[in-house]
Amino acid sequence: MSLRAIDKRHLEAAEGWLGLGDWSEAIKELEKLPPQARLHPDALCARYMALCTAKKWDLAANVARKLCRIAPHEVGGFIALASALNFQGRTREARKVLVEVQGRFPKHYLLSF
Repeated sequence: MSLRAIDKRHLEAAEGWLGLGDWSEAIKELEKLPPQARLHPDALCARYMALCTAKKWDLAANVARKLCRIAPHEVGGFIALASALNFQGRTREARKVLVEVQGRFPKHYLLSF
């Protein structure tokens, strides 16, 4: 799935707000995306980062789960999910997430720790 030019501009604006540390404005930009574009992996990553900046770990974990479903061939969603779970004090669950996908990403250095 590719993003339209207008959607890319909203995503870039959201990333800009994140760069400035303003997670709430980043979320506002992401809300301007049409529903289908909000499910693009780049949009999900930006939303995840905004929620992490806001320390809304439960919501960040939900976004990371979506990312895992949409892009199961990418390790980033699983690392994001484990990180959000860990920040909630759910370290055992976080470890389980990473152990379960370690075989799919044998060369990824973070999973070997």
